[in-house]
Amino acid sequence: MNRHSLTTVLILTCLFLLVGKTHAWDDLPPIPDINNPYSQFVCVGCPVQFDGSTSYDQDEAGESIEHWYWYYGDDGYWHDDGPTPTHTYNAPGAYLVWLHVEDDEGTESLEDDCCIVYVVKVDKVVEAGTTNEGPLYVCPDDTVNLQAKPYPAGVPFPSGEPYWKIVSQPSGANAYLSPSSGSATTTLSSLGKPGEYVVKAKCGNNDTGHTITVKVVEVESLLPNEGTEIDDGDNEPNTKLFVVCVVPPSPPSTLTVTATPNPSVSEADLPACWTLTGGTGTGKLTRTVDKTTPGETVITCTCNTSMKKTTIWVVRGEVSLASSWACDGQQVNVDLILTPAGVENHITSVQWQATVPSGVTNYGSPSGQGLTFSQRSADITEWRIDNARWYSNQADHCNDGADWEIEAT
Repeated sequence: MNRHSLTTVLILTCLFLLVGKTHAWDDLPPIPDINNPYSQFVCVGCPVQFDGSTSYDQDEAGESIEHWYWYYGDDGYWHDDGPTPTHTYNAPGAYLVWLHVEDDEGTESLEDDCCIVYVVKVDKVVEAGTTNEGPLYVCPDDTVNLQAKPYPAGVPFPSGEPYWKIVSQPSGANAYLSPSSGSATTTLSSLGKPGEYVVKAKCGNNDTGHTITVKVVEVESLLPNEGTEIDDGDNEPNTKLFVVCVVPPSPPSTLTVTATPNPSVSEADLPACWTLTGGTGTGKLTRTVDKTTPGETVITCTCNTSMKKTTIWVVRGEVSLASSWACDGQQVNVDLILTPAGVENHITSVQWQATVPSGVTNYGSPSGQGLTFSQRSADITEWRIDNARWYSNQADHCNDGADWEIEAT
């Protein structure tokens, strides 16, 4: 190679190096920057505002970013949406969002910036601290703590969410939620009316949300399957008194007292504050009372402020005559002896009946002849047979005999 040829090669090499160096300096890749928190939390169906405006070009002053390509993670495409786009996610989940930029010389970023968007909805509503999705059974005037569970699980709800609402409640009820928004937990209070309360939690306006049903249970009634109700004198509708007569020790020798919840609830689902005491048995809805022995049994059912009390008197009554016989025209005192003592204070009337015993013929007794009774004092148990005569209204001596069987009810 001659001198002139070597000089030409060196010049070309220098020019190449110079051009190469200048190009490297003038064409540095731009830097993408998502000017958002690395993690964002939004409700499903709510728009997300992204900010890539702090992305920059490393080249000389005056050069700039021309394209902001966003990959939102929900459709598989890149979108040239500018520096501050909004995007709406219609399905819950975790989305990895990427930003790729290109400058005005067509140079693209070598590395992309990213952030995570958690799109949240209410997955379920449970009793706080449990996995119980309801129905929940509680007593009147209880308070109920509720909790909204998010999807995806374990992420927080966006600020100000979820929103709580009582969807339905019994007529005349005034239940309320506190707080009504901005917290994953809330307290349902003022449950004075029995019935169903339906509560919903939702994240944003486009979340269908989830509900939970709370049933407030009262004691509707506490009644025996037999017996006669009498006035217990206390003017209290929640206490009742029933009388049944002693029976021989043969079936059925017991009566059953049943507590009825409102709304209807199985024994297994009764609220914890429901109690049933008295009588025989351990069930929460039924107790039995022995009818073979006179006495008093008090059965009480309570559900917080709701209460019913039923007293059962098993009564033995005996008819006592001052004399088991009388001459025609005589009066005979007859008493009703009741056990247990004190029953007579709650009896307002006694009915007497005299019948001819089976197989007995009262000789000479005209058709329709019978005995009449009158109360002889203020004591409801003290009575008198007024016409111990069977034939002659005028006779003052004993004639032929007549037998009567006397019964009091």
